[in-house]
Amino acid sequence: AKFRNEPTIFSFMFLMCWLVPFVSGIGLSFSLSIAIYSAKPVTKELTNTVHSEALPDNLLESVQLSQYDESSVIGILESSTIKEQRIKALLKTRQMKDQEAIPILKVALLDPVDEVRLLAYSMLNKKEKNIDHLIHQESKKLVATPTQKLIRVHLSLAESYWELSYLGLVTGQAKQHILQDAYKHIQLVLQNDKTSAEPYFLQARIALALNIYDIAEKSLSMTLKL
Repeated sequence: AKFRNEPTIFSFMFLMCWLVPFVSGIGLSFSLSIAIYSAKPVTKELTNTVHSEALPDNLLESVQLSQYDESSVIGILESSTIKEQRIKALLKTRQMKDQEAIPILKVALLDPVDEVRLLAYSMLNKKEKNIDHLIHQESKKLVATPTQKLIRVHLSLAESYWELSYLGLVTGQAKQHILQDAYKHIQLVLQNDKTSAEPYFLQARIALALNIYDIAEKSLSMTLKL
């Protein structure tokens, strides 16, 4: 109550209330400026404590080819920009079954690099020649094999012709011709052996490919019965 009669104290308190927000703002800015410009640089010290190992150049190859399958090899052929990696991916198909390897080799036939395309073509051609050689060898047996043993020869020929078609090594009219040869030989087998399920199942697959649906249905029924 006695401060009310003291003009000097009252004026001082008024000035303090009015100046504190203004002065404190200036003081805060000044102190922050000093802190910013006088602080020690620590970024360089921190970065020097982190040691990053360089990734191996063959990372894509080591990851995707360590446990290869059809999709991973095709992925390398379609995405890798390194010719050597695509060639190694193709060579991995030698350890695959033909029905897995051949679709991959056909993808490689579209590769922009001649060396990759030629390798794929060579590997496909070798697979086809192996089957052709077997057909040639079996065909020669037709004239030199006793009649009672011809069933196995005709079955082998039917399987070989079917494999050429099934693996996609022949297309168009050639495929139709191959399928008809396979159908002819499997019929000769079934004329002499009506007790085995395997020839009936093969005939069903060949007949389906030739769109002979009634024969395919009967053959499947016999397969199940046997």
